[in-house]
Amino acid sequence: VKRAKVAVMDFLNFMLPQQLQTVKIHRSLFKSMGDPGRLAPIATETGASISLHRDISSILIRSDNPNDCDKAVGLVNDLMLECQKLVSVMQFDQSDAWLLSVIVGK
Repeated sequence: VKRAKVAVMDFLNFMLPQQLQTVKIHRSLFKSMGDPGRLAPIATETGASISLHRDISSILIRSDNPNDCDKAVGLVNDLMLECQKLVSVMQFDQSDAWLLSVIVGK
């Protein structure tokens, strides 16, 4: 089923190159990139429809205006770079600070 969805999306991208675009994302970014609070401002600013499609690991961007779609792709790519920076951040409470010296070995 996944291959069929990818094939349909590739066909639609071919038929509507500037109106429907997909941005591939890594599975580790699903939670942060799929947050409606992060995607809604991009959709509002550009007028494009933006949604996360978990089956094909992509964000789907659709707009009747090609300029809006291109602008939304740029903003989604910027958001993805921001989310990639935050994926590997770990936060420790003050009570767990002693673990850092044990892990590092000092």
